[in-house]
Amino acid sequence: MANVLPIKKRRKIRRQYILRISASLLFAVSFAFGVGATLLVPHALMSEVRLSKVIKQQASMPKQIDKAEYRKIKDTVRITNGQLEEIAELDARSPADYINEVVRIRELYRDGISVTSIRYSTERKEGTAELRVTGLAADRSVLAKFRRSIEEAEFSEEVNLPLKDLASSREIPFSITISI
Repeated sequence: MANVLPIKKRRKIRRQYILRISASLLFAVSFAFGVGATLLVPHALMSEVRLSKVIKQQASMPKQIDKAEYRKIKDTVRITNGQLEEIAELDARSPADYINEVVRIRELYRDGISVTSIRYSTERKEGTAELRVTGLAADRSVLAKFRRSIEEAEFSEEVNLPLKDLASSREIPFSITISI
């Protein structure tokens, strides 16, 4: 049918068709921009509110910490870190570890040493704790060797065996205090 129309009419119809397509595309693009702008307005308003909150928070914060106060804080943090390291070193081993060491040493003298109790004191004096071992030794030489083995153990700082425990020569009740 388009071939039947004269050339001038065909051009006019083609121009109208292109105009309608262009108008439809222009409407679709302007509609998309309108919807986008409408959806962005709340975000723009909220960003203004957030910005004002941040500005208020910054205004309420102190401007700067002076150098003397900074040094004081730095020294406090350094001292606190040192104290925390000391505490971590003290608590690196549990009481069960120390008791197991004493039991292991006692196993070396199975025939001569009989341990009746092991008590761990939780009171720390000058960074040390105490472990009290009581029992019965077959004779003085076994008790002396047992004491020497505990002294040589890496966990013990000081081993105290009262002299009265060495008074008997056989079946000696003893009480050894170990500072750890």
